[in-house]
Amino acid sequence: MNTTTDNTSDNSSRPFGYWLKAVDRLMAQEFATAFAAEGATRRDWRSLNVVDGSAP
Repeated sequence: MNTTTDNTSDNSSRPFGYWLKAVDRLMAQEFATAFAAEGATRRDWRSLNVVDGSAP
């Protein structure tokens, strides 16, 4: 019988999708902050990338 105690935190047992969404939200927040400082939006940035040819 295996009676070892698992000392991992709850964070390590979260599914991968949870972490993807958490990172996505943080990135969106950082982009919004950076764009607000420049008076632009994420849509503006995306449009410029399309015009520039660097977006697929």
